Amino acid sequence: MAHNPLSKLVWGPNPSEEIFQRWCQGITFSHSEPTAVLQLQGGPCSVIVPIQAYLIKNLIFTSPLENWRSASEEQLDKILLFTLKELLHLVKDVSSPNFHIFTIKPLEKQLNRSNVELERVIINPNNNTGTHSESNETGTGSATESPVDEIIPNYSDFHSRLVESPVTVEELDETLHCILPNFKGVYGVLLLLYSFLASKGISNVTADIAGDCEQLIDARYGHASQCIVNLLLTGSTVTNLFNGPSRTIGGLSLPGIPNRSHIGFLSLLESKKYLEVGSFLKEPNFPIWIIGSETHLTLFFSDDIKFLGEETPRALAARNFSSMQTEESSGFILTDNLRELLIKCELVSEPAELVTTLASRLDPDDTGVIVRNNFLQEFFPIHDEFLREVSPSHTVYHYNGLAGGVRLVAYSVGRATVYERLGVDQLVRDSDISKCLLTKWDGIEVGWVDGCDPSIN
Repeated sequence: MAHNPLSKLVWGPNPSEEIFQRWCQGITFSHSEPTAVLQLQGGPCSVIVPIQAYLIKNLIFTSPLENWRSASEEQLDKILLFTLKELLHLVKDVSSPNFHIFTIKPLEKQLNRSNVELERVIINPNNNTGTHSESNETGTGSATESPVDEIIPNYSDFHSRLVESPVTVEELDETLHCILPNFKGVYGVLLLLYSFLASKGISNVTADIAGDCEQLIDARYGHASQCIVNLLLTGSTVTNLFNGPSRTIGGLSLPGIPNRSHIGFLSLLESKKYLEVGSFLKEPNFPIWIIGSETHLTLFFSDDIKFLGEETPRALAARNFSSMQTEESSGFILTDNLRELLIKCELVSEPAELVTTLASRLDPDDTGVIVRNNFLQEFFPIHDEFLREVSPSHTVYHYNGLAGGVRLVAYSVGRATVYERLGVDQLVRDSDISKCLLTKWDGIEVGWVDGCDPSIN
């Protein structure tokens, strides 16, 4: 197969047809929310959500529209092209003169199948009525419809019709404009994924992920490696989320996120102490964060740049302390880790000379642990305050592109107020989205308009 190295990198040696078909969809938009990209099945959120994040950035901040939620199809096409160009520049290997753009050759009597037909055939191939729980949410911007009895998208068909083209920087605008229908067609998301990876360079990707994963799309569950998300956020295909350049663990040098990104990332797994998300992703250039659950990606954002705010020294210290806790919401760290925490917080210039004195003061009973409140009170003493509002409330939004049941794809809207929590542990929140937000903000309250916390699954 002509593109065997790339296809093997993505799918592994034994690709699953069922998993492949879950990734067969184009970039199409919701009828109920014209600027929200639809996700038809589980799997491709690792490509769709970063594209949605950059679309939001460009709709609100780069090329602001009078009403970013009701852009016309022409306006959306223009900003989508700008977004894809931006992402290709982000991921491109700087040593290569060309981008590598993938398109699909049409069959003799077939244009790319529309997502309307795709949804009908793949979700329920034996039911020509196209029954589906979200039959009204078919989206806009899909390719010309085709009869149901034409070929069902499949792995062999896709790879036999792939066309890879080297494209120079000067040619990129015109090329993207001409092939935009490819990205809206049934293989659109995969064409973009292959274009991003090939423009990065297969050798660069494999070098970054060496030892971390054998293939980029899981053969059993269909979800993508974290390195694909990191590529579209930072231009780097490292698999970790902590700040770079690297961290040595167990004698191994593990690369981290190399720089601050335009779009942020927060993870439910960090609230469970399974991983660490560094400040490069928690403090992005725009108030937009991808939210990672255990199975899905969604988006949390504000249309007000002031929502980024400025992290106070106390809030930074509280966040660093939380990242070093030994158990979820435990409220303490091991005394042996005090020196590392002081270095992280930049609280003392010579921690080695002061750590013993500070440890005895913070752990007077020699229990081997330091309580969060005692640590914060030592360096940031407070008296009778409970909460201090850091900034006025801001309008925030949540995007989940995966429709299901009675849920249409539409932004959830709320009002968020950020607090600096003083002298008390973080309050426990039941919802997964709140747990994610509290990995970044020491205290945040979001009142959602419909009264329900949105799902991140």
